[in-house]
Amino acid sequence: MAPAMKIRRSFLACIFSFVQSVPLNNQTVLAEFPPADFFFGLATAPAHAEDKLHDSWLDFAHKGGVAAWKNVGLPEERLRAWTDPEVDIRLAAEAGIQVYRMGVDWGRLSPRCQLEAEEPCGVQDAAALARYAEILRLVRSYNMSVMLSLFHHSFPTWGLPRGATYAGPSGAADGYMWQHPNAIKHFVAFSTDVVQALDPLVDYWVTINEPVVYVGLSYCTGIWPPGPKVTDQLAQLNCMTNPKIGALRAQMNMVAAHKQVYSMIHAHESSIGRARHAPVGIAHLVMFSEASRPVLDSQSKLFLDSYSKYFFVDLVKSHIDFCGLNYYGKEVVEGMAAGFKADQIEYSGSGRGIFPSGLFALIADFHARYKDDPQARFMQPGGIGYVITENGVADATDILRPSYIIEHLLALSALRTRGIPVAGYVHWTLTDNWEWADGYCPKFGLVSVDRSEPALPRTPRNSYYLFQRLCRSRTVTQGERDLAWGQVTDAAARGVNHSMCRDADGVSSLDVPRPFRVIGGSADPDGGIVDWRFRELDRVPGTDLAQASTTMLLRGISFSETTGIDFFAGTVSTLAGLSNTFFGEYTPPSPPTPPLRPAPPLLPPAPESKYTYSYDETASTAAAESDVSASEMQSVTGVEPRKVSPTELRAAAGALSRTVATLQTALANKSLTGRVSYSIQREQSNVSHGKVDSVHVHVDAIGFDAFSDRLQSDARAAESTRGGTHALLNALAAAGACTGIVAAMGVLLWRRRWWQQESHDQAFSML
Repeated sequence: MAPAMKIRRSFLACIFSFVQSVPLNNQTVLAEFPPADFFFGLATAPAHAEDKLHDSWLDFAHKGGVAAWKNVGLPEERLRAWTDPEVDIRLAAEAGIQVYRMGVDWGRLSPRCQLEAEEPCGVQDAAALARYAEILRLVRSYNMSVMLSLFHHSFPTWGLPRGATYAGPSGAADGYMWQHPNAIKHFVAFSTDVVQALDPLVDYWVTINEPVVYVGLSYCTGIWPPGPKVTDQLAQLNCMTNPKIGALRAQMNMVAAHKQVYSMIHAHESSIGRARHAPVGIAHLVMFSEASRPVLDSQSKLFLDSYSKYFFVDLVKSHIDFCGLNYYGKEVVEGMAAGFKADQIEYSGSGRGIFPSGLFALIADFHARYKDDPQARFMQPGGIGYVITENGVADATDILRPSYIIEHLLALSALRTRGIPVAGYVHWTLTDNWEWADGYCPKFGLVSVDRSEPALPRTPRNSYYLFQRLCRSRTVTQGERDLAWGQVTDAAARGVNHSMCRDADGVSSLDVPRPFRVIGGSADPDGGIVDWRFRELDRVPGTDLAQASTTMLLRGISFSETTGIDFFAGTVSTLAGLSNTFFGEYTPPSPPTPPLRPAPPLLPPAPESKYTYSYDETASTAAAESDVSASEMQSVTGVEPRKVSPTELRAAAGALSRTVATLQTALANKSLTGRVSYSIQREQSNVSHGKVDSVHVHVDAIGFDAFSDRLQSDARAAESTRGGTHALLNALAAAGACTGIVAAMGVLLWRRRWWQQESHDQAFSML
């Protein structure tokens, strides 16, 4: 029997089965989604679906960077969306959606570019561009609109390092891909050619998908191409927070590229007399974060939220017609990594906590931040507000997915009822596919794929037919909600397992999934019931500390970009270069040579370091001698503007040495676990502008876990002040130390700016 015939028969059988099972006596409508101002959609991406594609992910998989890839059938074929796209396009259309989200692959269209080339590289493969046009026309022939992504987590192979790669104090792939300044003009040239060719076929544009995720996983952790993994927490912190390198530098280039492409698209539409401009936006990942340990991890949660929640949107808000949000669930923060609460949180197969209420809370927070912001283009006349550009769950058993879909739609309905403009819901995804570094293990599809068969036959799951009914009726009923949740609680009561593609650490990907218990409706350790159905949280939207913290972060970066002065970012880079855990994978090109006098250890001696580092103030002092405008200083610091002098820089260097001594004392007096030993030598160096101090810091080992009264009191103070900068940064710095990141005090004080403090000693003695 032909695959298409199998699909049709399965379709009819399941429709009959599902309709028969819905309780007809409870058709109370809980949510409605009128077609005039709301659309349903499905999403995919080239790296997930296209065959005959030699991209960075294929190379990464061959090098062993992708789990559940070499042990599955026909991995390089993906979903054959290039050679046989109609199979999935037809299934999407039959689901009843209005918008089909897909992408074009930059490397496929521009295969012969060079990152270092000064001449911008546009589209180089005209035949491939024509093929994309054919696919878009096919989508539209099925009466679906097109949402087209220009960059979806796959930088062309010519943008990656040549030969061997290493992870250093700046993270992985330092200086390549989006960190390289030429990436901006190459992406704009590529996008211009795509827009000019495909504009008549596109209804919504997404310039960049999940920029914060991409730069974090590619540069700061190295678990995405090109690798290798970055295991040192100091390097991860440096990569996240130093505006001259790492994730922030890449994001700044992405911001510049997005703004130019946004302007180009609308200018092109005006030049050809297009009556209605296609909205242009981004797809930004948001996760509802929760501190694993309320006191110890709350500041780490705030630290991560400050970078991941509003940061990128703030930078592009004037150049987006819609704010696309990708939401999958809850993330437990433990230290600077992900935590795992298997007995309290229902986890999907990809290790994400299922939490529909988080979607409501996050969009409510976003709306509180941007609703009255005149620079937020998406909230002004002509903007369309928010679009859920991705939402889905990895669930091979299809036990969790029906309730997951229904509860998230109820969250959106509650937002719309309160006047928050949510214009669409795009589900991830139609068909099981290659899920980045997790490979083919997580099953996100409404439709399963049998990879053991050469034809890759599709079989719609029951959730496909539920989604079809929701899209066509545009309502959610009480009967549907009860039925979907009953499936979860029944599975939990019977001890049914679903498939988990994360190891017990909650981070590592598995080649073969492990059984994982369904817990919805069962008792939790505190005596309550695990019930992840949607309900509004008892909180005031927009009061989260990440609002103020993100604003402070942006002002600090603006000042650094304008003046070139960022002493503490340099300090973090220094400490990251010293960290002992790098020494198995990172070889500095020329180790500093001045010997350091060993300090008497306060704790048993740590392993001897292979390298030392000399921090010379010359460059920082020279940069500081330039005047800072009064308006810039006032806008960033909120204090009386004045010149930053070389004397103050030297005072800060001295304060750093006193901080190290304070940390030694804290470790000795408070009996904290772990070992730290180092020595500090002060010497006079003759430089062009006179004598200045150089500080030599030698770090042997870092790794401790502190739980102190100071941390608790600072955390309480930060909560009580609701944005009180000084108390907040005290708590953040302490939290950084408690997770084994000595440099956290430096990077966070870098955002506070030491020259704002009345006393430099006070600024550096938080521990």
